[in-house]
Amino acid sequence: MGDIVKLRCVSVTEHGAFLDNGLMKDLFVPKSKQQLNMIPNGEYLVKIYLDEQTGRLAATEKLEPYLSNEELTVKELDIVDLIVYRRTDIGYVCIINNQHTGVLHHNEIYRNITAGDRFTGFIKKIYPEDKTGTNRWRIDVSAGKPGYNRVEDETGKIMRLLKEHKGFLPFFWNE
Repeated sequence: MGDIVKLRCVSVTEHGAFLDNGLMKDLFVPKSKQQLNMIPNGEYLVKIYLDEQTGRLAATEKLEPYLSNEELTVKELDIVDLIVYRRTDIGYVCIINNQHTGVLHHNEIYRNITAGDRFTGFIKKIYPEDKTGTNRWRIDVSAGKPGYNRVEDETGKIMRLLKEHKGFLPFFWNE
């Protein structure tokens, strides 16, 4: 409950859709909680919540009410969990720690990503959304780890490959 996940639709009724959540009983998404009509085999980014009327777990595709950049729980250079939310002209809007939204700019992306992808990143910059005195913040995020920690990841990979190949890497020099 409370997680934002990407799930596959297994069936649709006039009242809503059912998503495969890996349990015997599929997760229900009422029609009123869908952005567009869901279709079988489609994958959707949803938030799992407790339906107060039925007392059962359900899901909603309408994530905006659960995300806020007014009272931040993160600061610059914090390591965070990112979920790709949607594509924009400047990059991708990502969900930060299931609470906030931030932008991962196109020039910060070094692999193919799609909505629902999860990875570790960090808060690159936080600045006011506008100059009117509201308490909303814009957040820029980056994939991976900040600073030298990013380099250490590559060093660790090289060391692992050296160990796996008994001290040699399959590198060929052509003159």
